Amino acid sequence: MVIRDLEASLKPEPRVIALGFFDGVHLGHQSLLREMRNIAAMKKLIPTVFTFLDPPGRLFDSEQRFPGLLQMREDRLAALRHFGAEDIMAAPLSKEILDLPPERFLNWLFREKMDVRHAICGLNFTFGKKAEGDIQLLANFAKKEHIGLSIMEDCSYKEIGLWRRLSHMLKR
Repeated sequence: MVIRDLEASLKPEPRVIALGFFDGVHLGHQSLLREMRNIAAMKKLIPTVFTFLDPPGRLFDSEQRFPGLLQMREDRLAALRHFGAEDIMAAPLSKEILDLPPERFLNWLFREKMDVRHAICGLNFTFGKKAEGDIQLLANFAKKEHIGLSIMEDCSYKEIGLWRRLSHMLKR
């Protein structure tokens, strides 16, 4: 299910949530989504993605030019489903959500909109008003609320290629 309405909430079922814009669902995003699926299976949670319909960078990167999208909106949402998201909350960029202080954003998303038991994001994930929330604030919130947290390191094509070669060699 894809929810595009901020007033809507997902069923209050325990979830693992992958956080990010997922601009193109590239190899790094696929790694994050793989972790989401693994945790969902291990902990019996619903694999869920939270993203924005449009890139927040378009609003915040005033000094840099927005480079454009790697995938069109519907293709990106289809890719997220393909890589394991059962539910996707795809929020519109609205003043209401963009003005939430970081901790209030986490309460809104993790408690009011869904029952998050584990969260996954990349090292550079930011959130809340003016993108003031960072992974340290998220880690503190997760610890306080007894929510599991996985922070995925950046990966490169070479690292993934090396991992594939090593795992292939180990299977022999």
